[in-house]
Amino acid sequence: MVRPWYWPKEGQPHRTVPFTWIIKGKMGVSWWPDPSVIEIYRREGIRTIINCSEFDNQQEIPKEFKYFNINIPDYGTPTDVQLKRFFKITSEGSDIKYPIVVHCVAGCGRSGIMIVAWAA
Repeated sequence: MVRPWYWPKEGQPHRTVPFTWIIKGKMGVSWWPDPSVIEIYRREGIRTIINCSEFDNQQEIPKEFKYFNINIPDYGTPTDVQLKRFFKITSEGSDIKYPIVVHCVAGCGRSGIMIVAWAA
């Protein structure tokens, strides 16, 4: 499994949850999708995964999911081009399959920025 060097083998610390809905059935956010998180995606009906980290994990994502990578460095902010791409992917008129999950590594920094931009 592709794993950032600083990602603990046991998953994230207990103070966070691996997945949460922003709008139930439409947009969720999660930390790095290890196999247990992929199972949550299946259980929750996720269809599309948007990875906002600098680590492209497409080869680890089962083919049943539509996958996009927007390479934003850790502690970085998205460029205008990256935001436009995100908005294009998530726009109602696109061929996107809902529900969507956005993830980075911890599921709070880069993912949070993209979710806030989407909701604004």
